Amino acid sequence: MTSVARTRKLVSSMSRSQSLIGWALIVLVGAPPAMAPTTAGAASCQAVAGKFAVHRIDPSGCSSPVGLCYAGESHGSIQGQNLLTVTNVTLEPPDAPGMLLLIGNNVITTRFGTVHSRDFILQAQGAPGEPVDFAEVDTIVEGTGGYAGITGRVTSTGTSAGDAAEGTYFGHICRP
Repeated sequence: MTSVARTRKLVSSMSRSQSLIGWALIVLVGAPPAMAPTTAGAASCQAVAGKFAVHRIDPSGCSSPVGLCYAGESHGSIQGQNLLTVTNVTLEPPDAPGMLLLIGNNVITTRFGTVHSRDFILQAQGAPGEPVDFAEVDTIVEGTGGYAGITGRVTSTGTSAGDAAEGTYFGHICRP
């Protein structure tokens, strides 16, 4: 399947607002892992998928320079406790009016070790407490324990309302 066909299939499975966010993410940060070409070393990669839920926590418990931190749980291929530390927020980034771009560092602590990722989250703006859609691309930058040396990319979509968000993720992790 070509990357264009995979893109159309991915976008057709999303709601209208999620697909707009998904297209904007593709433009801003590149194709998600399901659309990226595979390499000869792909034998050491595996697909991951699951669900997650997070909620905003008191920023005194984390090191966010913008005062935004989220904690929660991931279920599925990667199961554990999440801590997202937002490092940058851009209101209405170029070519994405009505959106927020959040950039941060996420750590998922599992019983096998930790997974560290750099997250790029594009979220629709809405009235306070109103449910809005988001999409994100997370690049795995390192791991510890059973995840030592891993790389990969995970794409997520979901809904955020007030101080909580939930969604699904899919992608791949590669072991050395």
